[in-house]
Amino acid sequence: GEVMKESARADSFITSPRCPVRVNEPLPGIRLASTKSTTPPTGGFQYQDCQEEINTFPNVELDADHIGAATVEAYTVMHSAEGPEKGLAALRTANGRQWATTRDPGLMNAMMEAEHVGCSVEVLPDFTFELI
Repeated sequence: GEVMKESARADSFITSPRCPVRVNEPLPGIRLASTKSTTPPTGGFQYQDCQEEINTFPNVELDADHIGAATVEAYTVMHSAEGPEKGLAALRTANGRQWATTRDPGLMNAMMEAEHVGCSVEVLPDFTFELI
């Protein structure tokens, strides 16, 4: 649905060299990658196939219908020309992972000013979230 489209959009921002991201220490068992520079490498593009190694990591299933308590696993705030537009969070639930969004200006500003990984949230029926 819409949340999955937004997560794909966020992933494109995360992997784009034009949009570097800040990385914080992940929760135990979580692996992540991040763009650290906006300048191309001097040796040109390099590729390493690491899928075999990735396949050895534990999978976290999507808990797509989850409504209720969850923990922020990762998040980003997407911007338009006018400023913060939408917050997107990957949330750990008791049964897997859920994606949820927010358009609350206060919450988006808080997400940009302080660390929210590990925070408790409530996923609402419209798949938005709020801090609890």
